[in-house]
Amino acid sequence: VPGKIEDDEPDEDSGAEPASTSTGTSVTSPGAIRSDITLELLERYLASKDARDREKDEQQDEVDLFLRSLAPALRRLPASKQSLVKLQIQKILHDA
Repeated sequence: VPGKIEDDEPDEDSGAEPASTSTGTSVTSPGAIRSDITLELLERYLASKDARDREKDEQQDEVDLFLRSLAPALRRLPASKQSLVKLQIQKILHDA
């Protein structure tokens, strides 16, 4: 709004603290605005990722559950054995 007088209160929309200038007016620093936007985008991303992860967990069938049940035993094997077991599983699937 033209002619509006700035107050010393933080901008509620951005959540950034105002910085005083030499004339006594308050301005929000570009770094604070970028930080707020980055934080908001990160929060949105994490919320959507959580929603996707929950949806994915709900869509698991018996094949997913069976293969996940094998993971702990496979992880206990040394790396060389893990590689061999993975290769054998892939060969079984290929032959089927």
